[in-house]
Amino acid sequence: MARLIVWAWAFLVSLILILYVGAPVWFFNDASSTIAGMPPMLFWFVLLPFVVPGLIAALYFYDQRAMRKLARRREKGPNR
Repeated sequence: MARLIVWAWAFLVSLILILYVGAPVWFFNDASSTIAGMPPMLFWFVLLPFVVPGLIAALYFYDQRAMRKLARRREKGPNR
């Protein structure tokens, strides 16, 4: 269970890195159109600071729930 949580956090870090570095190059490297009056890449970098804390919070709540479940399992002991 603990390994799963560590892998989930590592995955989230790599996902955030891809969102900041890869997604703008692949999807928003077009200066001809506008989104909400901004170039697409600027819109993306304005949007990300609002999206990333939500992703971190979702994983944090999952982490807390999994750790409580793990603590209950440890309290019961290995023989029960």
